[in-house]
Amino acid sequence: MMKGFYFVRHGETVANASGLRAGGDCDAKLTELGRRQSTEAARIFANVKGPVPGAILTSRMARTLHTSRIIADRRKLRIRIVRDFSERSLGDWNFQTVRSTEPHIVMGFPPRGGESEWRFRNRVARVFQAQFQAFTEWPIIVSSRGVGRQLFGFVDA
Repeated sequence: MMKGFYFVRHGETVANASGLRAGGDCDAKLTELGRRQSTEAARIFANVKGPVPGAILTSRMARTLHTSRIIADRRKLRIRIVRDFSERSLGDWNFQTVRSTEPHIVMGFPPRGGESEWRFRNRVARVFQAQFQAFTEWPIIVSSRGVGRQLFGFVDA
C-alpha cells in the first residue's frame, strides 16, 4: 500500500495569467512563467530528502503533462496518465473571468455543460482511492488546484 504522495499543481497557464477559468474540458498551455515554475519543482524533487518519488501520476491535459515531463526528465521518472485526475469540467464557465464565476462557485451552482462539485469530488476521491490500492511507491501527483482542493479539503475558488 502506498504510504504517501507528493502533490504539485501544474505551472501557470495562459488562462491563469489572464484571470480566466479553464477547466478539465479545455486545454490551456503553460506560460513561460509556468515552465520556470515546473523547472523549479523539478529542482526541488531532484533534491528531496524524504521518501524518493517513484513515478508521476497526472492527467492527459497539456498543462499537467508539460509540467510532469519537466519533472520526470530531471528525476528519470515514468509518467502514468490517470484520466480522472483532470480538473473539474467547467462547461460554459471556461474562459469566463474568475471574478464573474466566483459567486456561482461559492453558491455551489453547477456550470451549464460542466461537472457539479459533488460529481467532481466523487470522481477525484474514487480515482485517488484506486491509486492508493494499486501503487506501492510515493508518487508525485501533478494536477490542478481543484484536484488539490479535493485531496486536501481546503476551500478555495
